Amino acid sequence: MPPSIKSFLKLLKRNPKLAKLALKASTALPSSGITFVDNSQGASAAVAELSDVLSAVLEQVDIDGEVNSQIKALVEKLDDEASEYDNSQLKEEQCADWSCNRKQARLISIAWKCAHDAYNPPPPRSSHLLSHDFQDCILTQDHITTPSAGGTVKAVTFTSVTPREASSTSTFLPVLIVAIRGTKSPVDHMVNINNQPRDATSFINTTRFQPNTIPLNASLQAHSGFLESAISLDQIVQRKIDEYAKQRDGSSHVLFAGHSAGGAVASLLFLRCLSLETQDLARFSCITFGAPPVVSMPVSIPSFAGVCLNIINEFDLVTRADKPYILSLVNLLRLTHGQYPLPNEGTDDTETSSLTNDYTSDDNNWPLPPSMYRHVGPKIMFLMRLPDQGGSLQLRTVEVPTAQFEKLLFCRTPVHRRPCYTQRVELLADGRFNGANGWDSS
Repeated sequence: MPPSIKSFLKLLKRNPKLAKLALKASTALPSSGITFVDNSQGASAAVAELSDVLSAVLEQVDIDGEVNSQIKALVEKLDDEASEYDNSQLKEEQCADWSCNRKQARLISIAWKCAHDAYNPPPPRSSHLLSHDFQDCILTQDHITTPSAGGTVKAVTFTSVTPREASSTSTFLPVLIVAIRGTKSPVDHMVNINNQPRDATSFINTTRFQPNTIPLNASLQAHSGFLESAISLDQIVQRKIDEYAKQRDGSSHVLFAGHSAGGAVASLLFLRCLSLETQDLARFSCITFGAPPVVSMPVSIPSFAGVCLNIINEFDLVTRADKPYILSLVNLLRLTHGQYPLPNEGTDDTETSSLTNDYTSDDNNWPLPPSMYRHVGPKIMFLMRLPDQGGSLQLRTVEVPTAQFEKLLFCRTPVHRRPCYTQRVELLADGRFNGANGWDSS
């Protein structure tokens, strides 16, 4: 009997409710109407189908929050099934609290405002710059890049941020915030699902990073769609950085920001700038919100860089989404309908893949394959938890190691929406995290 079938039967034994369903033909269709194909290309077909479903959901997450009722039911079912497993929620005792001072929290809050506003920027005004007050700062939006018809060039806003009081000038301020808009249209999704790895070394010079970051004879790969967007924006971004540096009469601070897919593109542009010999011109930072992973291997951020953070809401599906992860979600749905799991690509019936090997474990964790892509920089997760003494939910912030993060089974879409990130960033900005007052002493 092939190892994959042995593993499947062991999994059924551990899950009695699946045994009865498994007696049905393995080609039975799910009640959702989504068709899964069991042939030599079944894995790819299943990935494409569920990817289309999830894309249809996420396409409207940030527009109006409404989704087709059938698709919504399918994704809710997926989340319900995932919640039965222990790794559907972060084991916070395994992660250290993350703290920041008031100035860092203010920078995160400003970065989020620019990332949020990039979805609906005001019409360009040729007569004067658009300025407004926020967090004791003056934000001046001096340029807006219109997205291309094909979606490759994403919408970008360039906002210079200066403290209202000259005495408030800090390590972080003044700053130019380059905010890339996330997914807002079907065209954007065409870019997002173009997820095959592509060599990024011609765009990102990996020799500029710390030693031993990239293994010998290995090239840095990146998500094709996001890499193409970053390449298309590069000249525009470099020109605006040069202009800002001249206005600052020397060294300046530039921060890349973005929500969702915009955060993925922001991460690549951040790496691009770090890899150029421009650290004397500007210091570069990057803060993303709910961004998907984007590069094939970990990249150590050089010491001359500024802040680099991935802000992630617990349960946010988008922050886990790459092809192996989507395939694992397909298998989770298949098993709920009594169907055999699909193997990882590159395996055959005579091999036990890492996924099917994990099915034989005795714990209650859903087995997940190794990720195709990773985030750039540390992952800061926002958790909403009830305090020990009871009361209302409170924000806790933790730094999650990559090894722990890649074990998480996140399947929820509401927490990816901008109002949810807005609420939690506001709690951070007000110091209401990790207890009554989250500010550290620095």
